Amino acid sequence: MAQESDLEEADRILRVAFGTLFGLDDPSTAYGDQDMIMNRWRSGTSSILVAESDSKIVGTAAVTRWGSVGFVGRMAVEPSYQGKKISSLLMKEAVGLLDSWGVSLAGLDTFADSPKHIHLYQNFGFWPRFLNLMISKPIAEYVSTSPLLLSSLSDYDRESVIAACRALTESIYPGLDLTLEIMAVKELSLGDTVLVTEGLDLLGFAVCHAGPGTEAGGDKCFVKFGAASTAEALDRLMANCTSYASNKGLKSLETNVNAGRTRAWEKLLASGFHMNFATVTMSRPAFRGYDNGDVFVVDRWS
Repeated sequence: MAQESDLEEADRILRVAFGTLFGLDDPSTAYGDQDMIMNRWRSGTSSILVAESDSKIVGTAAVTRWGSVGFVGRMAVEPSYQGKKISSLLMKEAVGLLDSWGVSLAGLDTFADSPKHIHLYQNFGFWPRFLNLMISKPIAEYVSTSPLLLSSLSDYDRESVIAACRALTESIYPGLDLTLEIMAVKELSLGDTVLVTEGLDLLGFAVCHAGPGTEAGGDKCFVKFGAASTAEALDRLMANCTSYASNKGLKSLETNVNAGRTRAWEKLLASGFHMNFATVTMSRPAFRGYDNGDVFVVDRWS
């Protein structure tokens, strides 16, 4: 398990490993001003693992728990140490952690066109299921409406809304709980949680990262997790996220949708999102989880 003093090197390895994979002239510039490690460790939303060789950190992985759901985040190995089974050692540690948490659904995202990666994770009981689509849409002009945000509520109302968020995710998959992600965004000022309500009822929420130093980076708003009770509520939720991003002066809205959630995918494409990249989700055990046609959720397991 990583200590705070390990985080800077773990972050460097993550950037260099993926920058090398992507063929960047300077691999260390991968992910720009996004933060994929530091805030997860500070907030406790993820456990950061490191692998060492001769007292030197040579690999890292993040393992995240959303209640009954857990996943292995972006795993990276120093390029000069790749091919030496460092990934397998990290996966063994990650799976042990997931098992100790007792999650009922474990998963990860990986490259859909990489037999090497898929085979590695199959060795640990993960099986490929559906494509996970990275989607985005530009925010062309300023939107004057002000969506309801968790940060605008009183402490009392905030607690009741977070409880309603848990109830909504519980109805989607037993034990699914985004409380830690919601609190991380609030406590570390990473963005906000956008809400959709009708009367006293919560119809949807979206945990949004906004701008530099978050998982969005640059001039983007990233919906890390969003859930809605109906297709119409999903439309309203994404419209509210667009308004939130516009009010922050951001230029694009990004999220991920699993292809198994066909109605959500159709709704998002119809509302102006376009596909940028596709990975494949792998789950343990090999079942659909909440990747069903009538589930209105956007998220990314990485």
